This record gives sequence, C-alpha cells and structure tokens, in this order.
Amino acid sequence: MTVNIPKLFEAAFGEVIQIHAGPDLPSIKLWQSITAEDNEKVFPLIDIRATPPVTGDDGCTQHSNVGLLIMTSCNDDPAHVECSRWYEVVSGILDKLYSQFRRTASDEYNTFAAFIAANQTGWPYTITVGGFEHGEPLAPYEDGGANAIGLNFIVHFSRSDY
Repeated sequence: MTVNIPKLFEAAFGEVIQIHAGPDLPSIKLWQSITAEDNEKVFPLIDIRATPPVTGDDGCTQHSNVGLLIMTSCNDDPAHVECSRWYEVVSGILDKLYSQFRRTASDEYNTFAAFIAANQTGWPYTITVGGFEHGEPLAPYEDGGANAIGLNFIVHFSRSDY
C-alpha cells in the first residue's frame, strides 16, 4: 500500500472545514485529490495543499505544512468582504484545532482525529498527531482576477515505524 501523508492531511483539513465552516461553503480544492470539476476556478475557493513530511531536529518526529489559500473573484468581491469573511472562518477553525489539541478535544479536533484514524487503514504504519503550530501566513494579494489570503498550519506527528 502506498502511503501519502500530505494527501491525508489535505483531505482531513477539507473534512473539518466542510463540516464546521457553516452555510454557503466555498468550493474546497484538495491539491492531491483534484477532480476535473475542481480544476476550474470557482469562487469563492479554499485551496488546500500539504508539503511532504520534514523530519524534526530529534530525528524521529516529523511535520507537514498545510497551506490554506482563500480566494474570491475580484469582480464579485471588489472590497474583499467575502475573502475576509472566509479567512475569519478558516482561521477560526485552525485556532480551534490548535486550542482543542492543547486543552480539551472538542468538535473540530474530534473530526480531524477521526478522519486521520479512519483513513490509515492498510497502511504499514500509523501516524499519531503530536500537535499543531501556526506557520508563516501569506499576505493578502490580488492576481489574475482573484483576491487571495493564505494561512499555513503545521501538523507535527510521529510514525509507529520510527
């Protein structure tokens, strides 16, 4: 069985956002699970991409950076109101994941953890999430007819085969 940890994280974040973001959910594009329909830019959009794992200083733990880019159409959202609103929603979900991991697990973290556990079936090892960290954000910008703002959320984890 092929193991793809970044793809797992992209899908887990997509699941959490889909369940906990509220009504009028934007399109969610998972970079490694893209479909023909997803490949079309449909705004508003949340684009989720995770990096391959990086080994920590201890030589055992790893982390993956998950980029979440919130985009709206410049024509439909000239004052960036919708882009800002979806930034607040996604940022709020990430803050809850961070807080719930550190204190008491609740809805958002339970959704994330259940997704991770359920989607490792058949893997030659299991991963265990060891924490979250807010990474370097991407400043708001306009490009190619899109308003955009990006968040980076780092997932720390260990593997049972290390």
